[in-house]
Amino acid sequence: MTHIQMIDRKYDKLEDEVRKDIKFYAEALEEERFKTTKLEELLNEAVEVQTAEIVTLKNESHMASRLDVRHDERFRNVEECMESLQNHLVRIENNLLEVRQVKLTGNLSQRVALSGANIVVEFLKFSLFIVASILDLVRPLTGSRNRSAVAFGLLIFAIFFGHHLTKIFFIFRSSSSSPPNATEFPTK
Repeated sequence: MTHIQMIDRKYDKLEDEVRKDIKFYAEALEEERFKTTKLEELLNEAVEVQTAEIVTLKNESHMASRLDVRHDERFRNVEECMESLQNHLVRIENNLLEVRQVKLTGNLSQRVALSGANIVVEFLKFSLFIVASILDLVRPLTGSRNRSAVAFGLLIFAIFFGHHLTKIFFIFRSSSSSPPNATEFPTK
């Protein structure tokens, strides 16, 4: 029986060792599950943060492209104005050259008339340029160039004819509110 008892002890020892190993591996497996769960959560959070950053970067790049388009439009407008001014200066130079040639070849009255006409024409061009610039400045407030022109025209009309409007209102007010003998002054 000693042999059977020895086998029985060995079996018990082996069973204890296997239980210890199973317990150890179960604990290790549970720890690894916990670690993988934590890693999955961290990975999900990292993916969410990265997705949010990508969306933010896309929005910023979209806004930057909008700003670039606006700046390009403004630069184009400035370039167009510069070209217009350069063309205007070339015309003025050509007119001055023509005036010099006329001065050398024509009589005095023709030269004076031509010079005066050129001055008037250049003044009109300059005034139209100023009006167009003012209308372009006012356009964001009114919505269109036509509305700006109407508002600007009404303002000029009010400035030049405002003192006449008070007289007209006075006439209408005095004729409607006064009795038929408005020329007579009341006596005490």
